[in-house]
Amino acid sequence: MQDIELQEVDSIEGSGDALVSRDYALLNNVKVDLTVQVGTANMTVDELFSMKKGQVLKLNESIEKPIDLLLGDKLIAKGKLTVCDDNFAIEIMQVSS
Repeated sequence: MQDIELQEVDSIEGSGDALVSRDYALLNNVKVDLTVQVGTANMTVDELFSMKKGQVLKLNESIEKPIDLLLGDKLIAKGKLTVCDDNFAIEIMQVSS
């Protein structure tokens, strides 16, 4: 093995063109996972362990309250739950800024 000596540099900025352009079209085909949060519920651990098939779990939210659309843990929109064909869907009512 041979020792190498590294040279100290004055600038850490670099020069020339950026390695990647800020062309957001590059991201158009990137898939992301969205979460639709319909509501929340509170219960004791005993109630959780006692749950049975067919039991109804009442959520804390009103049926009129908008539901949240999340990207990761960031709220990106609010909407209302609806049906599209035979699937649940969300109709976007407000986009977060």
